[in-house]
Amino acid sequence: MARDRREAAARPHVVSQEELESSVRMRYPNEDAKHGARTIKRFVEMGVGDRVLLSQGYAPNQSKDVYIYGFATVTGGFYDDASSDWWTFKHAADIRPIGRRVPKSLLERTLCKSSMLLTLHEVRGEGFERLESRLRVSDE
Repeated sequence: MARDRREAAARPHVVSQEELESSVRMRYPNEDAKHGARTIKRFVEMGVGDRVLLSQGYAPNQSKDVYIYGFATVTGGFYDDASSDWWTFKHAADIRPIGRRVPKSLLERTLCKSSMLLTLHEVRGEGFERLESRLRVSDE
């Protein structure tokens, strides 16, 4: 049974939602296994051309600025890089580093989202372009 859970953790792209949840629960007993498994599945299932915002995230009642790590566009499928000593699960991606804090209100206005509580955020359509454009203008 423990071996099955280890295998689920090592192959999130080929296991059921239940197996992945069980593996997450075993590895992170104090975390929400359903949420963790859904997040992993969303990452695995990202497709070429999907765009993501890498940020600190923010709560609806937060007033402090939000750190933006960068933007990424997926350029290749999910793969398991077992030789990596940093991060095993990857997608090929073009990454545009930003590396700075921006007002939370800017993110709320441009993305039309009152909160984003995770580090990796898929941003669809115009919101992505609006935010990229605003950050580029403020860089100059």
